[in-house]
Amino acid sequence: MKAALSPITGQTTSFEIEVGEAFSLSGGVAFKVHNAALGTLRKRLAEPFLDELSNQDRSGFRGHITVQNKVKKRRAQKTLSVLKSADMPDRVRAEAVELWFYRGGPWEEAGRLVLGW
Repeated sequence: MKAALSPITGQTTSFEIEVGEAFSLSGGVAFKVHNAALGTLRKRLAEPFLDELSNQDRSGFRGHITVQNKVKKRRAQKTLSVLKSADMPDRVRAEAVELWFYRGGPWEEAGRLVLGW
């Protein structure tokens, strides 16, 4: 996987992402993110693996930063409340891509590729 994706990340320089509001993931919390370069990068990274992607991964990209996942609803609501009232940065810099496998759980780390190596 790293060998297939390294040329793509190597050709992509780091970029800023606009961070939007925190939102509920049912059993978790995430921040919306906005940047056309992020969508383009995600599309390029997914193309070599289209036959292996889940239906969810094929259904369209909704960029976000997951803060919390798979917790009880009450805990997620508390986290969401804290994040909505916190002073959070409105921009972050994308500098790397982390690769993960999901084979029915739990997630397995597969590596990290720095952008623009």
